[in-house]
Amino acid sequence: MTELSPFVRKFAALTLLAFLVMGSIELIAWPLLSGAWQNVDELRALRLERAQLEQTDARPMLKAGDAVPANLYLHTTSSALAMNQLTSLVNNAARSSKLAINQINAVPDDAAQPRIVALDVRLAGKEEDVIGFLNRLEGGEPLIRLSQWSLSATDPAHDQVQFVGRLSAAWGQP
Repeated sequence: MTELSPFVRKFAALTLLAFLVMGSIELIAWPLLSGAWQNVDELRALRLERAQLEQTDARPMLKAGDAVPANLYLHTTSSALAMNQLTSLVNNAARSSKLAINQINAVPDDAAQPRIVALDVRLAGKEEDVIGFLNRLEGGEPLIRLSQWSLSATDPAHDQVQFVGRLSAAWGQP
């Protein structure tokens, strides 16, 4: 058996030491550093969110009793007339969007929100038409809001979907 030269022994020892150091880094340092980097990213995101909340909080509050613009609510003298107006608006919008209204029911008045009328609606059509209909309702005047809604595919081959949800609007005297 031949004996290794001192240079080869030192080289082998240094190589073994380098592998041990790299293994230690891989097993210990990288998990710790990646966790720290993730925490730094989360901290950065939380600081940004805090700054946005502080900007929102710094805005002046509306004074109680500020008038709601007249174009944002239904102009009627009763809840029943407001319900009729909302039903008419939804029917006309659905018809112009080529949607089939399968069901439309008035939601009973809520004592907690006496100036709000609501409809439970079930309609079907092409996905593009349903989404356009909902965008026009929510972006139009008067303000109509969607709540408790779902959108499900009825015939994926023909891009048919069904919308089920509640549409609500505020009403008041002109």
